[in-house]
Amino acid sequence: MLDHIGFPVTDFARSKAFYTRALEPLGFKLIMEVNLSEDGEDGYAGFGSDRPHFWVGTGKPLAGRLHVAFAAKNRAEVQAF
Repeated sequence: MLDHIGFPVTDFARSKAFYTRALEPLGFKLIMEVNLSEDGEDGYAGFGSDRPHFWVGTGKPLAGRLHVAFAAKNRAEVQAF
């Protein structure tokens, strides 16, 4: 069983804002954040319903492909984003 997944992003603040909005209709929220800079531009953000299952963090782009799919209960949850 998969416990959590994370991947690097080149624009942490923008990615954190995007996933905060995108995951809210699915019941995920920003649960944990680690800031690596005073301006909030570098760090890690963990999203989940009760604990972080999905993470994004400052880093270099991945060399290969990555596929992540989020399950929605219905089309309305998808359309809410």
